[in-house]
Amino acid sequence: MQEMIDQILVYLRDRTGHDFSGNQSSMIMRRLKARLATVGAASHQDYLDYLKQDDNELNNLIESLTVNVTQFFRDSLTWEYLNHQLLPGIFAEKAKSNDDALRIWSAGCASGEEAYSAALLFNEYIEKEKLNTVPMIFATDINHSMLNFARSGIYASPSLSNMKYGILQKYFSPVETKFEISSEIKSYVSFSKYDMLEQATHFPSESIYGAFDMVFCRNLLIYFKPEPQEIILEKLYHSLTHRGLLILGESERPVGKFKGKFQELTNMCRIYRKL
Repeated sequence: MQEMIDQILVYLRDRTGHDFSGNQSSMIMRRLKARLATVGAASHQDYLDYLKQDDNELNNLIESLTVNVTQFFRDSLTWEYLNHQLLPGIFAEKAKSNDDALRIWSAGCASGEEAYSAALLFNEYIEKEKLNTVPMIFATDINHSMLNFARSGIYASPSLSNMKYGILQKYFSPVETKFEISSEIKSYVSFSKYDMLEQATHFPSESIYGAFDMVFCRNLLIYFKPEPQEIILEKLYHSLTHRGLLILGESERPVGKFKGKFQELTNMCRIYRKL
């Protein structure tokens, strides 16, 4: 069976340029099994034959292999620590250097809740402190459908379960049974397609030159084997400014040679400073 799974992944890579061979095998097996059931394929060989005949299924498979569960202000302790312990120092440094731009990368942004959460958090702080800083958030993913969904800025109630009522009232408008985020917050976020395993660049071309003050890459590394994790961490390290912040998921840590290239700032959540 593994040989057939490998053949499917090779075909997917050759046709689309997306290489999922570095993903955790258990995740690939689960999501392939779901695709087989959906299209009615009796075996992995049957599914590969089907894949070769239906280009739409290529997109369906990519979406299946890249879907992540997310919501606004997921892992609330991370956001609270960032807001109360780190933002004052970050903006103080910005003021000292007369730098009015705060550059952030949301890597593997999925449906956009993380990127918009950052925009909301920073905008609230900037308003409260009456600052001139403008947040510039670059959000990337390889899932085209998820990026289009994120650009719409329209979310159902489950995505908003961690949202404070005041924030919801201030920045969201009801759209039938859902809620749409304000155009002001949308304007801070630029969504684009980017493959974290593509090794030619260290940052998305939309950002022009990288130099991020902060990178969110949460609950992405856990889907990959150690070697691809190091490829991703190499990108993240080089995309950050000196002493920039790397924010990972609760089950993630820098691995390999990158253990000594980041300083863990707290044992309450996974926030690291580039050394």
